Amino acid sequence: MKKNVDYKKKSISIGYSCYNESRFVISNIQKILPILKEKKIKYEIIVIDDASTETEIKKLKFFCKKHDIIYIKHDFNLGFFKSFLSGLVQSKNHYYKLFAGDDATNLADIKSILNEFYKQDILIPYNYQFEVQNKPFLRKIISVIYTKIINLMSGLNLKYYNGLPIFLRKKVLMNLSDTSGFGWQAELIVNCIYSGCTFKEIYTRNKEIKFSYSSVKLEYIPSVVFSIIRVLFKRLSPGRKKFF
Repeated sequence: MKKNVDYKKKSISIGYSCYNESRFVISNIQKILPILKEKKIKYEIIVIDDASTETEIKKLKFFCKKHDIIYIKHDFNLGFFKSFLSGLVQSKNHYYKLFAGDDATNLADIKSILNEFYKQDILIPYNYQFEVQNKPFLRKIISVIYTKIINLMSGLNLKYYNGLPIFLRKKVLMNLSDTSGFGWQAELIVNCIYSGCTFKEIYTRNKEIKFSYSSVKLEYIPSVVFSIIRVLFKRLSPGRKKFF
């Protein structure tokens, strides 16, 4: 889907959610800063500390102060969705992108993303799950099945829903999902596309660093099921505008 590009809006707020992952966050910011400066993009970086230990907090605060980075500290561990919201509320630029604390996105992919982000309302990164290194096989299978189910319920045909897209900030504020559960990313993307947002999918080769089976615990299942049901109801809603 194409849109008329407003180059004055070539500005981005980049958030890093962190929970005892200071070394990853600091390393990734050090890598992305030269790229942002090279491309002459107006930017700000926001670190959202989701109640890390005191040692981690000291490292992050020192680094953020040194590099003029916004630092937000949660007093309690609020989870990934609340970190996304904290960065969004603090952000001031036209586009907003959150990275996970342990993200290891390839530098070539970052350059590709920054070449494209301002041309759409949403830039959706994806990867092929069986290419992702160190990810347990069960989680790969679950990710593939989850994507197929969301596509079936929504009528879309996206390749991945949990890749943390770059959003036009005002579109996120207008289309926030109704849940903080595991399915919030899928709901947000579907809401934005249903509202008429332009979007593009972009292939990335990110290699995720650490994995556990925490994402497949039984306690996450109800929120995922409710997200899937809500996606279906939104698709069937008679008041929804049909853009595809």
